[in-house]
Amino acid sequence: MPASCVRLRCGLLLSPLLLALLFSFSLSQADPALPQPGMKTPGPQDLHYVLELATGDELPLFHVNFYFQGDADGASKLRLPSGWDTENQLYNAIRNLRATSPETKIYFYALGTALWVLPDWDRSRSVNVQLQWKNLPSDWMLCNSFGANEASQSFQTTLEGFRKGVFLAGDFRVHGLSIRGRPVQITTRGKWRFPDTEFHSLVQKVMEAERSFWNDDDFPRYLVVLFPTDDPPGTGHGEARTDALALYFSKDVADTSAMRILLAHEMFHAWNASRLRRLEDDNTLYWFSEGFTDHYAALLLWRAKIISHSEYIDRCNDVLRRYYTSRRRNHSYARIQAERGSDNEAERQIYVRGATLALRWDALIRSETGGKHSLDDVMRDLIRAARADSFSLSKDSIDKAARRYLKEGVRQDIDLYVELGETIPFSADLLGPEAQMSMIEVSTSFDPGFDLEASFARRIFTGVRENGPAHRAGLRNGQKWVAGGMADDPNVMAEITVEDSGMRRVVKYYPASDEKVRAPQYKLKAPPENKN
Repeated sequence: MPASCVRLRCGLLLSPLLLALLFSFSLSQADPALPQPGMKTPGPQDLHYVLELATGDELPLFHVNFYFQGDADGASKLRLPSGWDTENQLYNAIRNLRATSPETKIYFYALGTALWVLPDWDRSRSVNVQLQWKNLPSDWMLCNSFGANEASQSFQTTLEGFRKGVFLAGDFRVHGLSIRGRPVQITTRGKWRFPDTEFHSLVQKVMEAERSFWNDDDFPRYLVVLFPTDDPPGTGHGEARTDALALYFSKDVADTSAMRILLAHEMFHAWNASRLRRLEDDNTLYWFSEGFTDHYAALLLWRAKIISHSEYIDRCNDVLRRYYTSRRRNHSYARIQAERGSDNEAERQIYVRGATLALRWDALIRSETGGKHSLDDVMRDLIRAARADSFSLSKDSIDKAARRYLKEGVRQDIDLYVELGETIPFSADLLGPEAQMSMIEVSTSFDPGFDLEASFARRIFTGVRENGPAHRAGLRNGQKWVAGGMADDPNVMAEITVEDSGMRRVVKYYPASDEKVRAPQYKLKAPPENKN
C-alpha cells in the first residue's frame, strides 16, 4: 500500500515546556490530505507545519496543521510532548484548550520538545521543514532557532535539531548583532532593573571569547533569549538549544553580573556536548559535558577580563568547597545518577566532580609538559576529532586525546574518581603559580535556620530557630521579607532585605550547619616586593 500524506489538525495551548513521550496510534489510509496552497506535497523527509493563531476569545490557542508522509503499512507513530521540570502529561494540552494566564495573550514562548508532534523517526535523520505562521498581530515579533520575522519558513535540519529549537512571538524586543561576522539575535521582554544594552554587551563579549577559544564561527545564526520570571532575586537557570540558548532570571535581579557564569556555561554547550556529539539521553558522560563546561565558563570569563583573577579563583574555591564538603562525594557515579532526579545535592555533585577533575587534569598537563600545553589542547583535539563521521565521544576518546599530553592518560582517573567516587586529590599548584593554597574548615550542609518555604510564601519570617544561623545574624519571626534570598548551598552567602517596625536593613549570613570539614582554598599570592 503506498504511503499517504498524513494530515493532523489539533489545537495547542502554548507553554515553555520540554521533553517528549512516544505515543502510538494508527492512521487510516484515506485519500492523501493536501497541504496548504503554496506548500508542496511532503516527501519522505519532509515535515510541514501550518500554525494559525486563533482569533477572538480562543487566545492564546494555535490551530496546527501538520503534514508528513505516513508509513506504508498505514500505521505511523508520533512523539507527543510529555513533561519538563515539574510539569507532566503535557500532551493533554493538545485536547484541553484553556488559557492559564491573561498575559499569554501578548506573547508565546515554547520549546520544540513541548510544541511539536513528530513522526517516530531516528533523531539524527535529516528533515526539510516548512512552517507557516498565520493570524499573528502585525506588531508581534516572530523569532526562533531557524529565522526571524518570516511568516513562511523553509529550512533543513535534523529531527533532533527541530525538536530542540526555541520558538517565540509577541511583545519581545529583538536586537541584532554581528559577532565575528555571524548574525546573532538577542531577545527579551518585560521590564528589567538594568538597560537591555548591558545584556547585549555581555552576550557580545562572552560569544567573542568562546568562538575565539574554539576558532569556530560556523553558525548560520544564533539566538539568545533572556526571559523574566517571578522568582526571587538570585535565582536563575538556563538551557542550550538548537543554535540558541535561553536564560530564565528573576525580573528583580539588579544587574547582569549574576548571569555571567550561566550565560558562558550554556553558550559553551554549543561545542561541549553538541559538536562533540554526546547524545542527550547518554548520561555516562554527563560529568564531562556539565563539569568541564562549568570549568571553562569561569576560565574564559577571566581570560576575556569579564571577571577578575580574584573572582575566577573565588569561583574555583566555590567548586572545591562544594566538592569536598558534599555528602555525595564518595558515592559511585551510578548511584548519584540514579538519585539526581530527586536530590539536588546528587545533581550538583556531578557538576563539581567534573569541574574538580578538569582542574586536576589541567594542572597535570601543565606540569608534565613544562607549561607548553594545557587542558585547552585536549578539548580542541576532541573537537577536531569530532569532525570525522566515525567519531564517538566516550571515555576512550577522551583518554586518547589526553595521552598526547599525559603519558599515563586519564582513563584511570575516570574509573577511580568519576565512576567509583574516590576522592579527587589536590595539589598546591592546582590553580597555577600565582595562587597560594591553604586548608580551611567549611560547613558540610545547608541550614537556612528558619522555615524557608513558609516564610517565602507569606513573605513573613517564621520558624526562626533560636541560636541557629539566621537567628545569630538577626532574623526574627514576624519580620517582613522585602527582597533578596539564598541558594541552597552552605557556602553561598544569603543576602536578605528585611523590614522590622518600619525600618529596613540587609541581613547577611551563611546558611550553614555547625558541622565542619577541611577543604583546600586558594588566593592570589602577594606581588613580590620591589627592592628598588
